[in-house]
Amino acid sequence: MLSLADTQLRAVLLSHIASQLAEGNPGELMASGLNIEEIKGLGALSAYHLKRLAAMRTVKIAISVDENQIRAGLRQLAVLEDPKSLEVYFLRHGASSRMMRTFFKMGRKLTLQRRLQWGVRQPAGPVRLPEPTTRLKIFRYWQCLGEVKTRQNYYHLHKSFPDYTLSALEALIRNLENAL
Repeated sequence: MLSLADTQLRAVLLSHIASQLAEGNPGELMASGLNIEEIKGLGALSAYHLKRLAAMRTVKIAISVDENQIRAGLRQLAVLEDPKSLEVYFLRHGASSRMMRTFFKMGRKLTLQRRLQWGVRQPAGPVRLPEPTTRLKIFRYWQCLGEVKTRQNYYHLHKSFPDYTLSALEALIRNLENAL
């Protein structure tokens, strides 16, 4: 546990807890181990009183940090920052030759060589597209990523929908964008 000493951080956390209580949505708070009956008075406090409570050093406020999630985030960040790692990720997760040419300036012949090097096989024929309800979820997520088609956006899309190859996701996005 990390103790929070900064009054502003403590006030923000107390405000979050108070708003969860005031909205009658204590599920997250209960899951974190807080006894709702003991702290239900927070929901009725004004911002002024929450700030005064946050300034009291006798009120211990601490947070826990999930090391596994931080390590996973650091690995993802490293992949996004290192073009070579991202290139390997794309190859291993079924990126099309078109994607490899667009995002990594890699020709079709070199793409095939690298796939062989990494032991990646691309099935012959058209890519398997998701069912219609999943297609809509994928497209909505894609739209939230922004207008620009970047390799980072495709990386995030694939991380959110790992059951489909990058080729399938690319084909789906292209089809839906052309239909608009």
